[in-house]
Amino acid sequence: MSRIQSIKRTIKSMSLSLAGIVLMVVLLSGCQSQQSDVKQAKSPVKDTLVIANDQDVPTLDPGLSNDSTSNRVIFDLFEGLVNQNQANQPIPGVAKSWKVSEDGLKYTFLLRKDAKWSNGKAVTAGDFVYAFRRNAAPKTASPQNYIFALIKNGKAVTEGKLPVEDLGIKALGEYKLEITLAHPAVYFPSVLTLPVTFPLYKPAIDQYGRSWTQPKHMISNGAYTLKEWIVGGHILEQKNPFYWDSKNVAIKYVKVLPTNTLSGYNGYRAGEIDIATPPPGIRLDALKKLFPNEVYSAPYLAIIYYWINVRKPGLDKLEVRKALSMVVNRESIAKNVIAMGQTAAYGIVPDMIQDGIYQYLYKELPSYKWVEMSMEKRIQQARKLLMEAGYSDQHPLRFQLSYNTSEFNKQIALSVMQMWKTAFGNMLRVTLANEEWKVYLNTVNSGNFDVARMGSNADINAPNQYVYQFTCHADSNAGGSCIKTIGEYYQKGLMAKTQRAYNENMAKAMKVAMENYLTIPIDNSQYTVLVKPYIGGYHPDQNYLNDVYSKWFYFKTSRSVKENN
Repeated sequence: MSRIQSIKRTIKSMSLSLAGIVLMVVLLSGCQSQQSDVKQAKSPVKDTLVIANDQDVPTLDPGLSNDSTSNRVIFDLFEGLVNQNQANQPIPGVAKSWKVSEDGLKYTFLLRKDAKWSNGKAVTAGDFVYAFRRNAAPKTASPQNYIFALIKNGKAVTEGKLPVEDLGIKALGEYKLEITLAHPAVYFPSVLTLPVTFPLYKPAIDQYGRSWTQPKHMISNGAYTLKEWIVGGHILEQKNPFYWDSKNVAIKYVKVLPTNTLSGYNGYRAGEIDIATPPPGIRLDALKKLFPNEVYSAPYLAIIYYWINVRKPGLDKLEVRKALSMVVNRESIAKNVIAMGQTAAYGIVPDMIQDGIYQYLYKELPSYKWVEMSMEKRIQQARKLLMEAGYSDQHPLRFQLSYNTSEFNKQIALSVMQMWKTAFGNMLRVTLANEEWKVYLNTVNSGNFDVARMGSNADINAPNQYVYQFTCHADSNAGGSCIKTIGEYYQKGLMAKTQRAYNENMAKAMKVAMENYLTIPIDNSQYTVLVKPYIGGYHPDQNYLNDVYSKWFYFKTSRSVKENN
């Protein structure tokens, strides 16, 4: 089974700054003065939205982007066939409408005739054909070219076995586009919200080569254009007068700053930044007390878990894996260690994927009845399982618990290790190991670990990438398991013609993975954003992907358009 038969997971370290933890005493000591500052804040007259983006943007090339930092800006500068609203639902973008053939294989898109490039020229079907072919070509080395495997001949094209002209996309006229899939995919419209599928202006790329993404070179079709890009400094976007929905774009300029979370937080407090992410170490309840009308917190389609390497002696036993999972108190970790609104995780996908339809799958599995038990009963049963597997005080189970370096990850690992020690005593001997992210990722991917922390966030609001990593030959299957029925259900789900069939087969695959305890889920992630009270238009309650577009926002003091949801 090829890795590019699914939406590949995007793994982020989710590592958090030790500096943020250390300085929390200083930050919280100023609570009273901060509260006073918030109450006295006035709505300024301004035309520039200032955003803290946490780090430098690696690229503004939609075909090369593979990170949320780059995408935050790319979503402003470009627009694909399909857009999304603040509930991550696909809505018309450059395509004003589309239809799907009865067999689920052909998508026909009708493009807006008023969609323009930033130089005033029309965005045509040919611009999408060029972008798809360019990004699917092996020489481009797009990190998200796996997406094209959904399209007819896409796998062979990305592997260099067929020319890009054989990719299943063609223009049926200037404003009509046809995409033929390799197999039905009910989630395909959501895939088209990813930057790798956005149109590209070929003349600019031909003329400027790699520097086409620089100011004065870039021709884009989004709500904003690129005015300045100072590496290590800032990015300045300017409202695009040729954007088809320009009348509903309220803010003239957007300034994006590459600050870490602590610097961004301080800039927010000082009134220099309008939107920022709070640093680690501040509890959500404390943050809401400091900024009662400025804190937005919502579930994020990401999950933290521990891979269990089933190739290792001892960990290859189901009884052992189940025992280890049973005694981890997820609720305690979420409430007392993380304390930013996260929730306990028992499944292999984030709870709120597809509006939570898989959230309580564990309740359908007899082997998960322990979730409702007291910790005392859990420990009794877990100890029995470990003894049945052949372990005792005299013959303890030994393994290493690994994590990528960060104080935050360390605290979670220490908590889990203490829970195991409390439950199993001398029946278990666990040591901790940590490495910097790049080294750690290589260690995990090579299978050179026992139990290892990982965090994974979704590309789209569907469980593909999470289920895929439990299939036999998935490149992301760090635990080394091979249970064929998971792959069979997964494939049936991918190729389902109806949403119902897709959901049912993905759920079946999840249940098999869960019953085999291949990972230890820890928590469902939550994201928190600080937004100044004079900014309107932001409704993140159902934005579980945390994809954000500046065109949603307006300044309440100078509101000139209707709120754009």
